[in-house]
Amino acid sequence: MPYNEAEFRGTDNLWVAKVTKDDNTGYTFGALVNLAPTGQISRQVNSSSETHYYSNVGMITIVTKGGDTVTITVPVLSLEKLGLLTGQTVDPTTGALITGELEETYFALIYRIQLTDNSWRYVVKYKAQLSQPPEEVSQTRSDGVNTNNQQLVFTCNKTIYEFENGGHADGLEVDERDNLCDFDSFFTTVYTPDTIDTIAKAEVTALSVTPSQLTGQTVGTSDTVSVSVTPSGTPVRWASSNPSVASVEPYSATGARVTMNSLGSAVITATSGSRSDACEVSVTTEP
Repeated sequence: MPYNEAEFRGTDNLWVAKVTKDDNTGYTFGALVNLAPTGQISRQVNSSSETHYYSNVGMITIVTKGGDTVTITVPVLSLEKLGLLTGQTVDPTTGALITGELEETYFALIYRIQLTDNSWRYVVKYKAQLSQPPEEVSQTRSDGVNTNNQQLVFTCNKTIYEFENGGHADGLEVDERDNLCDFDSFFTTVYTPDTIDTIAKAEVTALSVTPSQLTGQTVGTSDTVSVSVTPSGTPVRWASSNPSVASVEPYSATGARVTMNSLGSAVITATSGSRSDACEVSVTTEP
């Protein structure tokens, strides 16, 4: 499916759920907790490769993927949430965090990342463990604006449980731009490879764009195209193969406006699910 080019620009909705079971018989989790607002999320994919040589020629390269490292910048966590992440005791009467040995605790980690086209990419990590307690850095208060946040560093591993769809998995990602899922319930549970299909949209059985051609267009003008999709009301994504010639912007659920920017040709495509159709545009006249 064609995408408009985009870059990462933001993140929000950081949730965790304590993993209560991960063995050969199943993968289960506890209640979801909205952990904190996020300032930044970065993920490092840990992998290694080694080339094996035969007759002085590198013939086989072995590539392995280890656990990801996810680093999240957050405001200072409450003692209750810090205790949850580290497995330390929080006194129910006073709220005091009783510091001591860290418990080996795993979490499902859920968040989303925004792109510059305002779409979202949704991410789940199934077995994330806090690598170390977040550092607490403070300094003498001054008239300046210097403050310190906290960083959470998680090591993410594959599950012991083998899912029917995907085997031993360390996570999944779903891109809103594919227009295949409804995300209203995404942060209400931990979707796994075996349950993610429950938020799949109804299959699109037909899609057509009219007109099929816009010819003889003039630079600086605009025209409209419309789409018919079955089931009716299914969201449609529009894209231009050459926005510098003709750009496209939806103005309703079934229509889009095409703006002629320069001489040349472009293809305007409407996509929903696995279906797509297009309108060919030719801009041949200067104003």
